[in-house]
Amino acid sequence: MPGIAALFSPAAIAQWIHQASAVDVRNLVLSPRYIRFKPDASCLVVFDGHADGESFLFTAKAFSRKNAVKLDKALSRGSAQGFLGLDRIVDRSRLLLGWVLPNDPILRGLKRYSADSQPNLLAYKPERRYVGTLTGPHGRKQVLKIYKKAAFTRACELARTADALPMFPKLAGIDEQRCGIRLDWIDGDTLATVAARGAPDISHGRFVATGELLASLHAHPVPDAGLARTEESIPGRLHLIARGIVEIAPHLESTVEWIASTVHRRLCVDGCREVLSHGDFYSNQVLITEGGMRLLDYDELGVASPEADLGLFIAHLEFDVLRGRLSAQQAAAASEAFLAGYARALPIDSGRLAAQIAYGMFQLAHRPFRDWMPGWPELMQQWLARIAVRLAERVEISRRSTSETATAGTELGERLMLQIQRALAESAYDTLLADAIPADVKAQGRIVQGMLIRHKPGRRALIRYTLHDADHRAFGLIGKLRAKGTDQRTFATTQAIHEIVTTDDRHLPLRVPRPLASVPDLDMWLQEEIAGTDGWSALASDDAAANALRIGEALRRLHGLDLPTRRTHGADDELSIIDQRLAAAQCEMPHLRLRIQAVWDAGRACCESLRNRPRCNAHRDFYPAQLIVDAEWVYVLDLDLFCNADPALDVGNFIAHIEESDLRNAGNPHARQHVIEAFTRGYMKHGYDPGFMSALERYRVLSLVRLFHISTGFAERRAFSNDILAYCEQQIAQLNSADSRLILAGK
Repeated sequence: MPGIAALFSPAAIAQWIHQASAVDVRNLVLSPRYIRFKPDASCLVVFDGHADGESFLFTAKAFSRKNAVKLDKALSRGSAQGFLGLDRIVDRSRLLLGWVLPNDPILRGLKRYSADSQPNLLAYKPERRYVGTLTGPHGRKQVLKIYKKAAFTRACELARTADALPMFPKLAGIDEQRCGIRLDWIDGDTLATVAARGAPDISHGRFVATGELLASLHAHPVPDAGLARTEESIPGRLHLIARGIVEIAPHLESTVEWIASTVHRRLCVDGCREVLSHGDFYSNQVLITEGGMRLLDYDELGVASPEADLGLFIAHLEFDVLRGRLSAQQAAAASEAFLAGYARALPIDSGRLAAQIAYGMFQLAHRPFRDWMPGWPELMQQWLARIAVRLAERVEISRRSTSETATAGTELGERLMLQIQRALAESAYDTLLADAIPADVKAQGRIVQGMLIRHKPGRRALIRYTLHDADHRAFGLIGKLRAKGTDQRTFATTQAIHEIVTTDDRHLPLRVPRPLASVPDLDMWLQEEIAGTDGWSALASDDAAANALRIGEALRRLHGLDLPTRRTHGADDELSIIDQRLAAAQCEMPHLRLRIQAVWDAGRACCESLRNRPRCNAHRDFYPAQLIVDAEWVYVLDLDLFCNADPALDVGNFIAHIEESDLRNAGNPHARQHVIEAFTRGYMKHGYDPGFMSALERYRVLSLVRLFHISTGFAERRAFSNDILAYCEQQIAQLNSADSRLILAGK
């Protein structure tokens, strides 16, 4: 999408509008309000615009090159002059299309209405639906809903169904020529508006009444109108939601997949009760009028379990907490009142409700991005953590249930989620954590916030704790949780290394973050957070070669530590990893089976030649993401795999990661050869054993093979799997050729 960068720059879009306007535009200000991203197809952004003292909406859409024909199709349709004298504007070089209302290229009926009645905007989803008000017969105010043609038939069916239900506005007319539906206007305020300004006792009563209103809808007989059974679509919806999140936040993939699979397991069971469901139920869909409470928006009417509407309503309350509209206490009180009102009339399945709340929250997970919320990546991460905590709240019930048998992996995953929940609870800040933190750190400040920053379901998690000192300056601690219990071995190893290197007089740059405390009650240990540049950025900077040299020196110091460890890693362990990874790769990519088998055989041969090599202390997962670099030190992170192993393993692994990254991102695995040479020079300046270079090349190839397997499991890397495999084949051929030359030379 050549124009996508412009969409994320309001100033660039404002300049584009200014150049295309028929009138002078002064003090044009644009604020993004809505994003819709379709990977490999298009990206659309709606802006609130202000110019010449007036307000308007401007929509800009970027097309991918393969969808350029859709830009031409949109331009072939008629247009009408709108605000600022604009109709539509186009930038063919960037495949950009922009419009002001009524020139939506899909909602063509809107232009026809605007020509004679000028509806006033209430809500707008570009290319999908427009909602406004207009004056109908006898001067009566009406709601106008305009749909895209493909959705209009179903919208009419749902409008007729809702017309027969007393809680919805009455149908005033259907305009098939303009794909419009008119409804009677009802004066009132939404529940969201009333709750935001009302006294707590009034809000409580409104939420109780909302529960009763929803129960009255659910108690109504399901009409024979061919309504969709929305429960049947849950597996497909979960897949689409997960894919959409991963496309914009690939680093959250493991958490997203765990949530999706857990929700699927909890919800996709037989025997749930079905009712007439609203399908999009939250506080903005409830209208408070002088004559009582009414429901708005019938567009998602269907047949579902009653807990689907209940769960989505509570999920929206939770989202209002995330965006600062409600406190956690207000949301909890509103949820309790809402459920109490519903339970007066109909029963609630508490287990299914918990799962539906999590599902409802999962449906909202893209909202921080869609609504352009400041800090949306962090907000998405926080939101997913809250969903996982919701799922963990039902662990004990799930374990006692005869209908659900948890596997060992499920047990560990749920144990970890419970511990994450406890570690993020504010009550832990001043108890378990405060008791564990060393006095010198505690004297610097107190914990004010915890945030889940990484989660490998069923395995481990990282939580960042923010502390404020007396002057409200912030600093951080990192909590490392493990599903199997506190990783005391890594904590002790990090303590020992920290003590050695901080009292070292060898003037080498190696450091590790200071380990602070073990917190067994939370399956966690704490370390200081390090400020600096991550390893990948350090190796892409102007000082990349100098940084690489220091990284090599730091690794050499790590290998030289006199630190006993019982864990070992040898040729047989490497062989086992290759066997597991390439067997999985053959299943993932059966069309490459023969090529993978050839690489597999070569990998096994590499392992056999690595027996009886010298050993030392080794990191065993040494690559740029495990480093933080500052002006003085190289901090090595994540010593979970610290062991006794061949020193060539860490060196070869580090080089392979740089080559694989450059193959994907620059199309050339040797793009940073100068960085690799500086790293090896830093490592080897104090000498190396006679077989080191040969072993390094073999470990480099074995690491490339592992990275090939990793590429098959990530959507954003899968497109490069064939290139990585081809590079593995090329490097194996060069390795074999070098071995042949040595044999012929008698070496």
